[in-house]
Amino acid sequence: MNIAVLGTGKVGSTLGTRLTTRGHRVLYGSRTPTGADRLDHRSGDGVAVRVQRRFPRTRVVKTLNTMNFAIMVDPLASVPAATVFVSGDDAAAKTVVTGLLGDLGWPDSGIIDLGGIHTATATEQAGSLYFATVRALGDARFNLTVSR
Repeated sequence: MNIAVLGTGKVGSTLGTRLTTRGHRVLYGSRTPTGADRLDHRSGDGVAVRVQRRFPRTRVVKTLNTMNFAIMVDPLASVPAATVFVSGDDAAAKTVVTGLLGDLGWPDSGIIDLGGIHTATATEQAGSLYFATVRALGDARFNLTVSR
């Protein structure tokens, strides 16, 4: 599968490398220095919602944004239980992303479909909790997990 990874830092590089080892072709993109790709920012809308609004024919799916990059690509190696959230309006696109999560080592039982793209704003807001927890623990080897 051809996959575009936006970002060439630790997260993008780690995801791209892992997906390449699983047989996928990865193309990287990074920010433009002119800011020409800025997205309309309305009160309270998350990044995924703004991307979907700016590019309405694109099948936007948000996932993997509530954890450290090392856990993204090997979830059960560092933590005993892992949860990953998926948000998006297109069911077929979410099926593809869920398959990619499986390629990264995510068990079906750890994947929670939150619903439409508007639910991505909630996971984006978990960033404050994530970084506060990193500071409190002094370590990023943890995951926000739903326990049932």
